[in-house]
Amino acid sequence: MSPLFDSLLDDSVHSIVEWTVGGIIALGTAILTRALVGRGRVRIGVGEGRTCQSPEVFMVGLLCGTIALACLIWGVVDPSTLSDHGSAVAWLLLIAGFTLGFVATGAYAQHVWTWDAQGLVWRGAWRKTAIRWSDIKPPGKSWDGQFVVRDTRGHAIRWTTYTLEHQALRDAIDAAIAWGPESGRMAKIETDSATG
Repeated sequence: MSPLFDSLLDDSVHSIVEWTVGGIIALGTAILTRALVGRGRVRIGVGEGRTCQSPEVFMVGLLCGTIALACLIWGVVDPSTLSDHGSAVAWLLLIAGFTLGFVATGAYAQHVWTWDAQGLVWRGAWRKTAIRWSDIKPPGKSWDGQFVVRDTRGHAIRWTTYTLEHQALRDAIDAAIAWGPESGRMAKIETDSATG
């Protein structure tokens, strides 16, 4: 065959695989997002709310886990491809790297943010941070582009655009700051909204 035809065939296969993987991630994210909202894991109310990390993070982690498993199976089923020392090392590094990606995104996908009349709480896979509204400082951005809010004691809560309803979270923080340092300001916002 001609080199032009081979090049077009390679590009076509590459594009099809790329679109297929992208489509699977997008479809899985949409389905999981609907399920999270339906089960109440994401809810935005007046003066309170709960949100979590986008399922897209979980889907990327699942893709990493699938690739790690595929590499493991390939090496076990066809050990002749690992006869060279360099190939065996590369195989182990691929499995380790994609497994690490799976674990890291799995932990990152566990992040949950809740807020109510008392303040804002972030829960990660292994720890939790709470900030009272009376102690909150104006939000900003960290060096890596994440949104961050701190309190007077130095505690920080971070989120990105991969947080579902991240704008509602920011709006709740802005509303709390607008009411000033007095306690119970979110309760007042909720009461004013309910009566007005």
